Amino acid sequence: MERSIFLQEIGKVTELAQYLELELGTILLVAEAEDKEWEKSPVDNSEAYEKLRDSVNNNTLGQTLRSIQKKFTLLKEFPEIMEHALKSRNRFTHHVFREFSLTMHTAEGRAEMLKVVEELRSSMQLAYDVASPISDRLVSAHVSNAKKNS
Repeated sequence: MERSIFLQEIGKVTELAQYLELELGTILLVAEAEDKEWEKSPVDNSEAYEKLRDSVNNNTLGQTLRSIQKKFTLLKEFPEIMEHALKSRNRFTHHVFREFSLTMHTAEGRAEMLKVVEELRSSMQLAYDVASPISDRLVSAHVSNAKKNS
């Protein structure tokens, strides 16, 4: 496998992992803001919102998932899907490159690594596909409520 194609594929999975974290962080952020009813006075609560956003952004993916699961049940399958995605993302981020550190310097090694990465990507994609519409609905409702109160 050509190195540039390999790097493009790795980049796509890295991007997906970041989007998954963003969607889950957004779910947590909006849920917290709704609990505190900040949409009733968005201007007065803008500083508190920024502090909460910074706090959520400092969470690990595991911390974010645990916080979401404590707040509410989104889907019956949500915990299992997200736990599998968390394990996949952590393996991709922290272990795959070490596992293939020498073999990825060959075309065959890169092809083998991409097989593993594709399995991890599919788990993260499923989690993203579940989280994204939830995030979209929560943000839409929150923004609509904030506009009514502005």
